[in-house]
Amino acid sequence: MSHPHGPDLTWAHTARGLQLRLDASVHSVPREITHQLLRRFSRGLSPTPDADLLELERHQREVILDAERDWEQTEQRFIDARDMCPDAPRHRSRHCSAEHRQARTEHRASTETLHRARVDNRQLRRFIVSLGVESGPLGAAREGWLLPAERPGMVSAVWPSAEDFVRADARRAVSAGWGAGAINAEIVGAEWRREGDDDPTVSADASSGAWTIGYIQATQELYAHRLCAHRPEEVWLLANSAPPSILRRLHQLQRRIREPNSLIRVVRAIELSRDIDVQGTEDRELCHAPCEAPA
Repeated sequence: MSHPHGPDLTWAHTARGLQLRLDASVHSVPREITHQLLRRFSRGLSPTPDADLLELERHQREVILDAERDWEQTEQRFIDARDMCPDAPRHRSRHCSAEHRQARTEHRASTETLHRARVDNRQLRRFIVSLGVESGPLGAAREGWLLPAERPGMVSAVWPSAEDFVRADARRAVSAGWGAGAINAEIVGAEWRREGDDDPTVSADASSGAWTIGYIQATQELYAHRLCAHRPEEVWLLANSAPPSILRRLHQLQRRIREPNSLIRVVRAIELSRDIDVQGTEDRELCHAPCEAPA
């Protein structure tokens, strides 16, 4: 079974391993992905393969986030222990303290764990992309993953917080009364998604996005504002001299807000609008690899 607007998908357990039947075609599921699916769904796979695959992908991103946090902690412990070693500026292995050797071992292990988690996620995404599904949940995920998630070239200015954004131009703020000092904007969705910023603990049935998009009538500006627990706050200026008519298109795109990289879809819609003044627009190639956090 599948999403009502997607292809017909079913699992098939065969002597050759797990297979995914997609309409009239059959795809062998790679062994490592099969093992991960069976570990994740210990009571058995569901009748909806698209839901199973996307839940595994979400779980993998949660594992990556945990591994990134662990890596950062072991990295700091490794640095602190190294600095405490005798002759730290000319550090040599034979001068290592027991604490430094232990910290180095833990750091290497956390590095390998993070690398393995990222590899697992890349392999799963590549498998899903290779299916060529163009509709339903897998089609939406495939399309979103193929969008470049880095900050678009058309973003003409960036601020580290909403407070700094408002301070740069007082016309952007609510001037008096309740909410004074906050951004005075019409909000066009508050949970837009972008690779690396999503909350992986949120299921596919809910929006996990960290970005709010708003239109400031006083300045005719479109902006995007990121607020999430695991990334620093950030504000992008998406466009100047944006007419209110662009809001109709953005409201239309809100139906896709839960899809991967939905924020980038908005950026592309803005780039395609001839009525908007954008600076620094540049063409970018699609890529299959997911955006990775620094390590």
